[in-house]
Amino acid sequence: MNIKRSSGILLHISSLPSNHGIGDLGYDAYKFVDWLVTAKQSYWQVLPINIANDEGCPYSSCSAFGGYHLLISPEKLVEDKLLNKSDLDIRPEFTNKEHVNFSLVTEYKNILFQKAYNNFKSGKIFKKDFSAFIEREKDWLHDLAMYQAIFEQLGGFWPNWPPSLKNRETKSLEKFYKINQDRIDYHKFLQFIFFYQWDELRRYANARKVKLIGDIPIFVSHSSMDVWKNPEMFKLTGDLPYVVTGAPPDDFSPMGQRWGNPNYDWWQMEQEGFHWWKRRVSHLIDHFDLIRIDHFRGFAATWEIPYSTNDPRNGYWSFVPGHNLFHCLREHLGGLPIIAEDLGKITPDVVHLRESFGLAGMKILQFAFGEGDFNVNLPHNYHTDNCVVYTGTHDNETTIGRFRDMGNTLEKQYMMKYVRPWNLNDINWSFIELAMKTRAILAITPLQDIIGLDNRARINTPGNDKGNWTWRFIWNQITTHNTHHLSELTFHSGRSS
Repeated sequence: MNIKRSSGILLHISSLPSNHGIGDLGYDAYKFVDWLVTAKQSYWQVLPINIANDEGCPYSSCSAFGGYHLLISPEKLVEDKLLNKSDLDIRPEFTNKEHVNFSLVTEYKNILFQKAYNNFKSGKIFKKDFSAFIEREKDWLHDLAMYQAIFEQLGGFWPNWPPSLKNRETKSLEKFYKINQDRIDYHKFLQFIFFYQWDELRRYANARKVKLIGDIPIFVSHSSMDVWKNPEMFKLTGDLPYVVTGAPPDDFSPMGQRWGNPNYDWWQMEQEGFHWWKRRVSHLIDHFDLIRIDHFRGFAATWEIPYSTNDPRNGYWSFVPGHNLFHCLREHLGGLPIIAEDLGKITPDVVHLRESFGLAGMKILQFAFGEGDFNVNLPHNYHTDNCVVYTGTHDNETTIGRFRDMGNTLEKQYMMKYVRPWNLNDINWSFIELAMKTRAILAITPLQDIIGLDNRARINTPGNDKGNWTWRFIWNQITTHNTHHLSELTFHSGRSS
């Protein structure tokens, strides 16, 4: 990557404080940018901004393109005269400030969004911008809005819709649009507002020399608009996949993982010049400075599991034409500002693919101490500075939580000898310092580790369907001492902006 030695913070937008039950693109996001500047941080990494599912999971979305409308800021809607200030006076009692109640937030914000849309229709502001947005994003926006409107009426799973809508028959779609045009335009409006607020925040961050890192989940949900619109691009028999994706046993999950996403029909995508991938990646690059591609090893080969089995150990590797894909992406984009999440079972073909295109890989310090001196995550084994080091990721425990859960194991003994923490109560800072002083071009720390939180602040536990994605911080958890310590450590590690 063509970046200088620097550092940043991993925090999803939903984890910000706010008065509306979930972190959003409002004033606390701008305040967080200001804090990053004070702490001498150059990057803010977020999780996918796609429309999350009902449990808030941003990796299980109904669209690879649409933005998560629950992250829209009500205060910004007031600022832009789409709501009155009094509209925000009545809201639910969000008693738990450190966790998101997604059902309550959804019910509350949908009322505000409908008011904002009604005001938009009756007013004069944003009309030209809205029309330009519809034209610019026409290759996904209309289909997403149609999908959402149909889903609101019929619910369930698109293969269970009436055949004419399920199969996207032209006359049926035209009829549905004619009857439901206002509701379809409402969903287009939400997408317009989301990206308007997002790009405004990005401009604010960039003006203060803070860059944003986005995230692309490699796969899409079977129930997504993308599969409904393009079933020929996926390995389906009729409406159902004959194989689904997952991961073999690894450090995250000893039994492996069955994600359930349909795999791509890579041969068909290649025949079409990878058009869908070009559009997807360029869409995200339009809104971010760097992007992290989740599960990069899936571009060399994908762990396919027969649809009929629930045991991921019954899977097998299926070849993916990753070299041809990234060659086409590089030609299309003029460069590849990409971080490759090359974790899990990494084989020589994955390394070759990443190195062939000069992509930065990832190193996770929490994974560094379980396999002896040759572990690739140990700092002395970083053979290049073209990598990004993390204390942990959104899938990890917090560093303090991990340390407390290790017990008296050989891994913990080795970690103690290597890290040499000066205070076990602040072992998070020993990890942060170790990451900062590595040769990795970029060091990223989850905010939970800056604050020094235990696993009650863990945002995701892979394989656990309950309680994920809800954690939020509150401002008094970020102390002046921690901010100063991070600033000083960043400066003395040669990563200061």
